Amino acid sequence: MKRESPLERSLAWFSHQDDMGGFKTAAETHFPGWEPKRSCRAPHRDDRNPSFSVYKSAQGQWRFKDHATDEQGGLVGFVMLAGMDEKQAAHWLMDKAGMGSWKSSPSTPRLSLETKSRQWQPYAMTTAELKRCVVIAETLLRQEDAAQSIATARNWLPETLHKLARDPCLGLHLGKLVYIYPTGAKKRLRPLTPSGGNIYHGPDFIWMFGKPDALWRGDRVSQCTQRIFITEGETDAISLIDAGLETAPEILVVALPSATTFQPSWSDLLAGKDVVLCLDADNAGSAANQKIGRVLRPVVKSLQRLNWGGVLR
Repeated sequence: MKRESPLERSLAWFSHQDDMGGFKTAAETHFPGWEPKRSCRAPHRDDRNPSFSVYKSAQGQWRFKDHATDEQGGLVGFVMLAGMDEKQAAHWLMDKAGMGSWKSSPSTPRLSLETKSRQWQPYAMTTAELKRCVVIAETLLRQEDAAQSIATARNWLPETLHKLARDPCLGLHLGKLVYIYPTGAKKRLRPLTPSGGNIYHGPDFIWMFGKPDALWRGDRVSQCTQRIFITEGETDAISLIDAGLETAPEILVVALPSATTFQPSWSDLLAGKDVVLCLDADNAGSAANQKIGRVLRPVVKSLQRLNWGGVLR
């Protein structure tokens, strides 16, 4: 009779913890406040419309599928969405189930992850989309009145916006600010002024094209030799840049697409750097600090957190 590995026994334990094969139990730790459903918003990225499913397959196995990215899998793959690699996810599941540590060996079969999850590749913009990014950036440079209005609303210098537009990682479309990513263009719909935001009830952002498969300004990380500041949103990043934080090429400010969006593969970009996390002081920011910290701590030179009182810890 074949002997089950500790990981397989752990998965069997999770399958009896709730009515969704352990997905609810795992989500309580990694995505607090999020509830798995047949149709729901993705727990690990900005998702304005339900594009995520947790369901029972015809074979009786509980699985997930992200219809926007085509990622899919079982409970190990689901835990990996929290920023872990396969080994870290397996260890967490075994520790939670009280099965102790697990090491693969010829007599201990590994649970293979689904091919599509392993072969995740970031979105690549088409030539037409790249040209649109240039047009969007040039629009911000040409429309001086709009740039001045945006700068006034956030207490930024117009020169900061012009610098980012020339980069180009910032632009303007139909009067709305657009954040240009290496993997697409994200348009801000919510007003920049606090008073305007209080009366606005629509979506905060839309992706004009592309996907949140990169850090904002993430394509500049390889040129930075020392310290990377990571903010939770693009406006926070612009505020730090506007304050003069990028005083030398050794320092760079980048932004997460959202508090729940961080791909483990981004850790390769940040390896060997001094990293400072500048996330919001709320539940989402706290969860992101923990998730990203687990991924980055083993590979970066140092990892610090900046609260918005200006204190590094």
